[in-house]
Amino acid sequence: MSSPPSSVATPRRLRHAALAVFVLTFVIGLLSVAEAFGLSTLDQHRNRVEAEAQRFDFLGDPGLLSAANGAQIATLEGMKVARGVVLGALAAACGMAFVSALRLLRPDGLPREGVRRLLVSSLIATAVVRTIDGAQWAVVAQRSMRAAVAHLKTVEPRVGMAIPEPILEPLTLAGVLAHTALVAGLLLLLAQYFRSERVKQLVALQDRGCQPPSPP
Repeated sequence: MSSPPSSVATPRRLRHAALAVFVLTFVIGLLSVAEAFGLSTLDQHRNRVEAEAQRFDFLGDPGLLSAANGAQIATLEGMKVARGVVLGALAAACGMAFVSALRLLRPDGLPREGVRRLLVSSLIATAVVRTIDGAQWAVVAQRSMRAAVAHLKTVEPRVGMAIPEPILEPLTLAGVLAHTALVAGLLLLLAQYFRSERVKQLVALQDRGCQPPSPP
């Protein structure tokens, strides 16, 4: 007599991949929700930054931080609606991927194959929306650095710049894009794993209540 599907042991690599989905989507989703709520308090954030900027003597100029953050907030205000839509979609996709990974390990009567497909789709959706999110942040970072460089040109430098001004903006943009590529790449890598033939076979065995011969 075969065991019920829920009693079949889950292969270790599959559990680890699901755990990676838990951590990655939880962090991304939490940050998205926090930033979405922060969009409604940009004015308060601007006032707080203006007050705190006077406490710092950044690169010999306390106004540099204020200029950079002012440009950042102004850019976010200009894209508030689009930014809110992207953040909401990102949080929703992360939540779907998180729940799907949980149900893949603990289906509670649901067919694992259907959950696996939903997990793959939600991971791909999360990667796509996270790429759009990264593109928006690239615009914000670029304009923020542009304002900082413009501010530096208006004051007499008292501290030498370690990085030449002409490459500050491209370097900032490259950093944001690299971070976006890393996160989106991890999401797509996980999606590719869960859509692999080996995982399909394991899920089919678990749906039939059969113990897999060996972990993937």
